[in-house]
Amino acid sequence: MDSNPLYLSHDPLLNVPIDEINQPAPTKRYKIIIIGLCLVVFLLSIALSLVFVATRKQQSSSITTNTILDNCFATSWNPVGETLVKVDRVSTLAVDNDFNIYTSDVSVRALQKWLPGADKPINLFEGHFPETPIFYHSLTHSLYFFIVFKDTPGVYKLVDGNSTPVNVFSSNGRGWNIDQLDSSCKGLYVNTAGDVFVLDEGRRRIVKWMVNATSGVLVAGRKQDESNSDQLPSPSGLYVDEIDNSIYALIDSSGRQIKRFSNGSVYGVTIFGGGPSTVLSDLVSDYIEPQSMIVDKMGSENCAATRWNPVGKKLVKIEHASSLAVDNDFNVYVANWDTHTLQKWSPGTNELINLFEEQFPETPIFYHSLTRSLYFFYVYKDIPGVFKLVNGNSAPVNVFSSNGRGWNLDQLDSSCKGLYVNAAGDIFVLDQGRHRIVKWVVNATSGVLVAGRKEDESNSDQLEFPSGLYVDEINNSVYVITDMMGRRIKRFSNGSVYGVSVFGGGPSKYLSEIKSEYVEPLSMIVDKMGNILVGENSKITRWTSDIKYNGIILGESLGGGATHFYTPQLMTFDKLGNLYVYDKSDGQVIRFDVNSTSCINNLH
Repeated sequence: MDSNPLYLSHDPLLNVPIDEINQPAPTKRYKIIIIGLCLVVFLLSIALSLVFVATRKQQSSSITTNTILDNCFATSWNPVGETLVKVDRVSTLAVDNDFNIYTSDVSVRALQKWLPGADKPINLFEGHFPETPIFYHSLTHSLYFFIVFKDTPGVYKLVDGNSTPVNVFSSNGRGWNIDQLDSSCKGLYVNTAGDVFVLDEGRRRIVKWMVNATSGVLVAGRKQDESNSDQLPSPSGLYVDEIDNSIYALIDSSGRQIKRFSNGSVYGVTIFGGGPSTVLSDLVSDYIEPQSMIVDKMGSENCAATRWNPVGKKLVKIEHASSLAVDNDFNVYVANWDTHTLQKWSPGTNELINLFEEQFPETPIFYHSLTRSLYFFYVYKDIPGVFKLVNGNSAPVNVFSSNGRGWNLDQLDSSCKGLYVNAAGDIFVLDQGRHRIVKWVVNATSGVLVAGRKEDESNSDQLEFPSGLYVDEINNSVYVITDMMGRRIKRFSNGSVYGVSVFGGGPSKYLSEIKSEYVEPLSMIVDKMGNILVGENSKITRWTSDIKYNGIILGESLGGGATHFYTPQLMTFDKLGNLYVYDKSDGQVIRFDVNSTSCINNLH
């Protein structure tokens, strides 16, 4: 036993030879330590689980809150502000989605980034950044700026906080051409669609460069051959009001003033300022010398229609329309499945203009107001794809094409029954042959399944015989009209690829406990408030987003000379909220004008 080193060792705590102890105390102690460690690990795992659950709830709460706030806007601000940073010579200011502040510091010629709570900035492009405007584009997480690089003016951007700038576009030399810019830029704005507005100080004009364009479009100010330059003398600031389609420019000449350019006119009207001799308004007794300006979210576009005149106006007669759209100029487009023609009707005319005569299939069309583009599905050289006509141009542009045919998410079938383009430009395609809806994000080479059937699923009843599609961007839901077992409408919510029947399902099913009659939905659309308008035989009913019946809004049963229609097969809105209905039985497109609205601040 003496030769065994284990028995010759001593307990360092008791200082007693181990062989003098009856029980192996170290073994006991080790067991206790191991048990204690296991207990600690167990308690830590429980604590971490609770933290994870709390975090998930907080994230879910944040997402819900943000979703609500996206559809609201500020109406007043706390008059007690918080001083964040001190910068002596700032020429421009921007804030990103993470609340980092960006400033262009003239004294050190640097783009500076201030993190929340920091007392010193991070200097970007130190010594090389000029006195230039910057603009943060929230949708793409990009910071845009104007700079002259190698003697060529252009617009660049930093994406997702990356420090390497990406060129958006560059001037083709310098001059008066619309593809040219001067070296002095005093304003920059990027709209929802990604189009860039540049306030070209040297040319006293504002030029709009659309996404991927090689040249700009004059939207405000002076043309080269104009002798009068008083439209934009000494411009120093720019803001674009996307809600009411207006452009505002801050002017330094003859007293600071603000000019507004509306409805596409390149000639503006002074609305504020103009020197101390000018009174701002009859309602305001002081003078004004504007130093800066910005436009909030409130405008006519934030007001939604709540009622329509039940007496509609019959616009044009079309016998075989399969799809309907209205552009920003109130031109009506229909896909005529009988003549295989895309047809256009303009206000004040009695005739239809045929586009793509005898070549246009029975396909959905969708007008995207933000980019002024008419989207449509088309099989070209045996390859299905989505195309668009931009700004009334007759030459179609390919948006994306299927990689052959099959079940992969970069593939489409030849039969498309629904098309929708959201505010960001993402495209939802109702692929009838595959019983599914696929979303193609901007510039993506493949789609994402958002509703319906996967290839290896035996049950295809999720989207059996789908015939219509609508996306509710307010409530993050996708609606599909199906023809199987009687017409019905299914809703796919919160990213689930499995839907729930919310309307119809044949005369054997009640639509709702609140409504005692049957329903056979023919068409549907969602308004700006998230309400659902359902076209039924001889009437249109309205439902809240939680599927509560809100009554008949259009149809002969309202009385008072209300316009009668039989089969409201297609519905769409124009930019003012007027409702267009295609009556399949009579072959008429009928417009019902808005006669009552409610604004968002009254809705939430």
